[in-house]
Amino acid sequence: MERPQPTPLPVPHVAPDDFFLFILATRMAPPVAMVIPFYLIYAKVGLFDSYPGLILAYLTFNLSFYVWVLRSFCRETPVELEEAAMADGYSRWQVW
Repeated sequence: MERPQPTPLPVPHVAPDDFFLFILATRMAPPVAMVIPFYLIYAKVGLFDSYPGLILAYLTFNLSFYVWVLRSFCRETPVELEEAAMADGYSRWQVW
């Protein structure tokens, strides 16, 4: 007698908006909770009082917000504006 095959577990569908919601959710972590890990990492790597350390800190806390704002801007740009630029002779890369 054969055993019945188990049914596969359903894999949830990941929408593109879920990825950007995750990016925005990284902004919800309080910066105070990141101070001690940043201090320990910066102490071991030697990034105190340096431009790379400052750039890394700014990117960590602000890049997700910038991605969210730029995505919203690009989604709300009218298609007609792109078409008008292409009619003027610009390529798709030059439009943006």
